[in-house]
Amino acid sequence: MNGFIRTCVKEAIDEGLIKTDFTWKVTITGLASKKSSEKFLDYKSSQKLLKYLAEHRHECLEYPMLIVSLSTGIRFGELIGLTIDNVDLKASKIAIVQQWQYKEGGGFGPLKNEASERNISFDKLTLTVLKELILKVKNDEGNENQLVFYHPDSPIQVVTNDRLNDVLRRCIRNLKITPVITAHGLRHTHASILLYKGISLLYVSERLGHASLDITTSTYAHLMKELHEKDSKQTTSIFERLLSV
Repeated sequence: MNGFIRTCVKEAIDEGLIKTDFTWKVTITGLASKKSSEKFLDYKSSQKLLKYLAEHRHECLEYPMLIVSLSTGIRFGELIGLTIDNVDLKASKIAIVQQWQYKEGGGFGPLKNEASERNISFDKLTLTVLKELILKVKNDEGNENQLVFYHPDSPIQVVTNDRLNDVLRRCIRNLKITPVITAHGLRHTHASILLYKGISLLYVSERLGHASLDITTSTYAHLMKELHEKDSKQTTSIFERLLSV
């Protein structure tokens, strides 16, 4: 934010709109950003959370939302923007073609970038969850936009990001797992699990809807370093077996 403001100020000075740079010698304060390892759950913690959410998914709308977030890695706006027509239950795929503008009071809006338009496959649990939700909301007269995660009591027709974060944090604390992440952290968790299990970086990048492979690489550089040692040992082992034949 500081960088954006300073860039605008320099442009304003060049255009003669202002004479002095009021950002000069400003000291930046505040809390340090989280470490990369504090933004996602590890494999075992993810298992524990997913099992809990699956067992209690009928208690509230937020639990199915968290399940889909973890199993697909889609952004919050894409999640709440899912419509019934976007979900292909036979092929177990969802089409990401729009997002819900929750910050603007609701309504559909464009995706973050061109690469964000994509099809994502999902597992059996997610299939069950989506089937249950669609059966529940498809005939609701108030759900004029045919939203999968329609919430009739919300002014924006969907659960807010803050509400979803609160529910997730409560689940994590009840399960006594760490770190305490946000719903967006489930997107990082999803990607980290795939990379840890050997899924290609290219596929993960496409699944997340990143504009470029460089974004994926820089975002998960910490994990790539951890996997580097594993790849190194595996490479050595491959050639040792090759020579032993």
